[in-house]
Amino acid sequence: MNSKQVSWQDELNKIKKIPSDKNHMTDDFSVNNGVGLNVVLTRQVEVKRYPVIAELTFKRKRPDLVSLLKAAEQRYDAMPARLIAYLKREQLLDTDSASVTPKGEEVISTGCIDVKERGLYHIWYTANDPLLGIRPLMIQRDTAFFDPNMKSWKKGSDARNSGFGVSSTSTVDVIDEVLAGKNSKQSQIKLLLTALKPEVICSSNQSAKLVLEWKLGLEKSVVSLIGQLETLDFSSNKNKSKPSSLDLKIEQYHDSLDDVMGAIALEFDATWDVNAQRMTVCLDKIDHYPSAVQNFEVSRVEEITDLSVKGRFNTVQVNQLPLQPKDRRDAVQWHKAWLNHFHAKKYHCSVDMYQRQAEWLDHEAMASFNLSLKQGQELLANFSREGQAEAYWHVAAMIDLSPSQSKKLNLSITLMDKEQLSLKEFIRQLCGEEPINKMIYSDRYVYTNKQLRNLEAIARCTGNAEGMLMTLDHSKGVGNLDLPASWERQIIQKKNTNHGRYWVFIGSSHHWYWECSSGLDFIQNYDGETFTVAGIPTFTPKEEAELPQYLQHAIKEIVVEEGL
Repeated sequence: MNSKQVSWQDELNKIKKIPSDKNHMTDDFSVNNGVGLNVVLTRQVEVKRYPVIAELTFKRKRPDLVSLLKAAEQRYDAMPARLIAYLKREQLLDTDSASVTPKGEEVISTGCIDVKERGLYHIWYTANDPLLGIRPLMIQRDTAFFDPNMKSWKKGSDARNSGFGVSSTSTVDVIDEVLAGKNSKQSQIKLLLTALKPEVICSSNQSAKLVLEWKLGLEKSVVSLIGQLETLDFSSNKNKSKPSSLDLKIEQYHDSLDDVMGAIALEFDATWDVNAQRMTVCLDKIDHYPSAVQNFEVSRVEEITDLSVKGRFNTVQVNQLPLQPKDRRDAVQWHKAWLNHFHAKKYHCSVDMYQRQAEWLDHEAMASFNLSLKQGQELLANFSREGQAEAYWHVAAMIDLSPSQSKKLNLSITLMDKEQLSLKEFIRQLCGEEPINKMIYSDRYVYTNKQLRNLEAIARCTGNAEGMLMTLDHSKGVGNLDLPASWERQIIQKKNTNHGRYWVFIGSSHHWYWECSSGLDFIQNYDGETFTVAGIPTFTPKEEAELPQYLQHAIKEIVVEEGL
């Protein structure tokens, strides 16, 4: 800090003026986040005006230089010597190799060149804002026809290290005063400022408030600053001011998205998953938002006020806020809520139910929880006949009306929880008490020792027929476990069509196809003869045409290969 009087006339006499170039950068400042998260935050920002002596560097459009450089690339020998000398002096052309320099290549690609100037400026800065910091917004060149008679605030190294300098590209409004006789005219343009090196900074002589609107999305961030700022009128020696409008857009600060979303998530007693780019939240925190569970997003949130992150924002609007369950236990509750909403609205046929539920479970917000598709009695058990009457009776009707065209078996088989059964007799029932040559078990998730032991028991009950396990490629678990003897593994990709669990028995004269509502874990406490049923698994008979395409293809390959 230095309060010593600075002779502005001495400083100004050192300045070698560079004529101003009226060409300016034009950019499309429109926000285009497409479909997805969009947050709009608003508040007021304090700004201050400082008289500053500085060296500035702007990017200027120079189509004439672009043309010269292209001509030099194509017809170097035909170029006039004075133009060659000029391009060399500007470090745009290497005369030794007769080629354009990297700096020249940049001019060709951008159409712009850095142009330096030095002078006295009146610069509006943000007042150490939590988001914007100390940032120049509007720069007015001083005609320097009179001594401002102001005391310096910072100069020399204090000015250079003040934070008022600029070393990266930023967009600013620049105001020029053009004198024509007794009249003067101001022109206001937007330029890209690439460097600002302050030499002398005077104390602030004006302050104002601007409206800050920050639009932040998954792909883009745009800060808009709008308001009126006082600019100087140099038409006379009297220090007059007049208002000038500022409408500046800054496409930066996208790296603050996770901080902002983390603060917003706290309003829901939730957290922001940085990797998934979703808010992890319990069902009871969002159950009052229509379609939040169905679409994994809240379409609009406007009740957040006085949010403190990168400054305090008065209003916050969140559009298309992406959601996901907090944990597996909560995901089960989301699943129940979705099922109730889906089935309460109207009756659905089993095919529609299967497809829609599979699509919902395979959504990126649910996929990691590996929940099972519910159908049959297991689906009906999710609803209360009294509390969820519409969903209950719609599902009950769907189960009663679901046709089965099986020629051998035309009834579903439902096992009761804690029931004791002979595994061998149950398998014989599934395959019509006939010997089988091949069995297929299709299940996305077979990766534990217990599941493999149960599959081994099933294989022994089929007379050690050859078998095929169709499952996902698990990075851990099943890849390191042994299959039953004479069984092979075929890897399937996670798709909506392979949510179900299928038991396929291929015999010499008949084939049997069953879809089961549960994985192999329903087989508990197997002692080599009997097992205890866990849960209420339901086996539904299917025709081959009702099976997913990947399974139909596997069956046809086996039939052709085995001649069955």
